[in-house]
Amino acid sequence: MKRTILSLLALATSFAAMAQKPFTLDIKGSDTDTVFVFIIDKDIQHIEKADTLVSTTRSFHYTNNVPTARMASITNRGNINFDGYIVPGETLVMTAGTVVTEGSSDFYKDYYEVYTKVENEQGRLVREFREKVNAGGNEAELGKIYRPMIDDISEKWSKSKREYIKNNPDKDLSAALLYFTGDKEETVATIKPNVRQGVFRDVIAAIEKTVEKERARKEAAKRVATGCMAPDFTLKDINGKDLTLSSLRGKYVILDFWGSWCGWCIKGMPDMKKYYEKYKDRLEILGVDCNDTEEKWKAAVKKNELPWLHVFNPRTSDVLKTYAIRGFPTKIVIDPQGKIVNTVVGEDPYFYVFLDETFGK
Repeated sequence: MKRTILSLLALATSFAAMAQKPFTLDIKGSDTDTVFVFIIDKDIQHIEKADTLVSTTRSFHYTNNVPTARMASITNRGNINFDGYIVPGETLVMTAGTVVTEGSSDFYKDYYEVYTKVENEQGRLVREFREKVNAGGNEAELGKIYRPMIDDISEKWSKSKREYIKNNPDKDLSAALLYFTGDKEETVATIKPNVRQGVFRDVIAAIEKTVEKERARKEAAKRVATGCMAPDFTLKDINGKDLTLSSLRGKYVILDFWGSWCGWCIKGMPDMKKYYEKYKDRLEILGVDCNDTEEKWKAAVKKNELPWLHVFNPRTSDVLKTYAIRGFPTKIVIDPQGKIVNTVVGEDPYFYVFLDETFGK
């Protein structure tokens, strides 16, 4: 017991020591007198802080006492660009044309070799391709030349990240690379305890939350695949009364997951109205408004003159999770017996082709 307490105290002391060492940034050779540092919150959800650095000499020195590693973007919107992490106790030296230069700590030197160097090469090829197209080059012909090279760089990039994590599960750099790998579930599981408890602990926790959400979404997707019975739910309609999905049995039902804030949803409304009028004797549309306020929802229904049924899905509801919704709009077609027959994500013309094929032109 005593040894356990001493171990915990030692770990707490090491955390405190790490937090006392600031992240240091030095920039040379900027082609502007202003540099922006955008720091993302520990859950990797939104910008937590934005710092503006100004220097008439166009050389910059910056420190930040972040408690743990944070994803960040450093840019002068010109020749200085870095998307990665700011890390307590590490030093990043940037020079125009080369992201990481002499004076940087070993962490950033390795980060540059494994990740940023390859990313920069891919970016260079994309910029070169666009410049030649803009100068009058044939896009199709240039695409035949550049796309294989860009794809090759992408594969090299993916491979280098996976190999590094596989061979170095006890290194902080592996944690830094996790967010930029495809199969996060497989890679995050390999990370060793010393890294999980270190400066990247918040990053790893955020990625594991994302992995768990994606795992849950995949499981939900199995339950709402074509041929499955549509899960029942009850939500308030536009008049404040309960409306239960199963009460609409006997007709085809289109669940339209949308929101007043969704540009593509609104853009698709004219076609939705046309097809509702065309087939309303055989189908019903149930608009499920999401991530909205009741006021904006009702105003959008009125403004766009949407003639079908509508319900409001509050943020406390599990309907989005139940139906594994991953984008807006999403349209789910349910047959008269309550089985799912099709799911279309996005404003896709195929949806209307499907309706014509199902009901006859």
